[in-house]
Amino acid sequence: MERDLKLDILKAIGIILVILAHTAKEKNIIFHIRNFDVVLLVLVSSLLFSRLNETKKDYSKNYFLKRIKRIAFPAWIFLVFFFIVYFFIYKYMGLEYFNSGTILLSFFFAEGLPCVWILRVFILISLSAVFLLKIQKKLKSKWSFLVFLAVAYLVYEFLIFLYINSNLSPIINSLHAYHIIDSLFFCFIPYSLLFGFGMILNKLTKKEIIFFILVFLSIFLFSGYYLNYNSDTFVTPQDYKLPPRIYFFSYGLLASLILYLLITPGLIKIVDSRPVIKKTIVFISTASLWIYLWHIFYFYLLDLPIYIFESLSSEPYLLFFVVLILSMFSFYIQKRLVLRIIEHLKLNKKNSERIFELFIK
Repeated sequence: MERDLKLDILKAIGIILVILAHTAKEKNIIFHIRNFDVVLLVLVSSLLFSRLNETKKDYSKNYFLKRIKRIAFPAWIFLVFFFIVYFFIYKYMGLEYFNSGTILLSFFFAEGLPCVWILRVFILISLSAVFLLKIQKKLKSKWSFLVFLAVAYLVYEFLIFLYINSNLSPIINSLHAYHIIDSLFFCFIPYSLLFGFGMILNKLTKKEIIFFILVFLSIFLFSGYYLNYNSDTFVTPQDYKLPPRIYFFSYGLLASLILYLLITPGLIKIVDSRPVIKKTIVFISTASLWIYLWHIFYFYLLDLPIYIFESLSSEPYLLFFVVLILSMFSFYIQKRLVLRIIEHLKLNKKNSERIFELFIK
């Protein structure tokens, strides 16, 4: 199947913005502007799911297991490597090592390492993908499907309101059930509905997308005004990211849809005519998972109390560029080594594909 350069551009932008968020040492205007990154990546994932489902027979079959193989297995391999390497680094430097809870929760993509939660989002929404596809086909009309998503989201907001304004939180925490509620309620439902919106995005006309831009702009402005009216400090979408609420989602969808329209066929043609730019974008897009994982490694490495690293950390955008370049370079070396090992061992096609899926794809 021919690559969709538009999706590659959007995916590359999304992963770069996430890395920017994690390396930012101060929450300035750029930090808040880029706060649509996760929403954008979920929309790209759902657009790709819809595209592949239309071109490949039975693509949606066992989709959850495919995503586990595509996301969880490589991440678990990386986490084993990460915790072993940092055990020796922290021991050598006399630093306190990660506690057992942090390590365990990281492998569940919960509240362990702060960067792994996004992987949980993509694994969980894969559970709902086939279910949403069946609803979409049953409702037939894209507008009926959109109404279903809107009503479901309003129910979610109402339940969140009840949860926050009730006495359930201390009870759930006392039962050590917060991580279950957080994963299945705060994460699974809202991001699945967002995934559903992305599934019909490529079926919307330009005028319809502009209509939704105006809708999300209105919701964003109204919710921002309401939340800031009696607040002593300025409330941003970032403040309503966990659990995700309408203020966060309306901004994320607003910015993502504007970007979606800005990447016109003319722009794609320009990128396509410049091999270096195109190869870089496709490289980042196809290697997004491993680039993301490697950025976690370098983020912690460059955060060590070493003078040269401390000097680097004082320049947030320099730190961002160094982490991004090192992460890309590490995957490039990883890819070359894995391909050479596959060639040297002369593995059969099936085993070669398995290794390729784990370390390259």
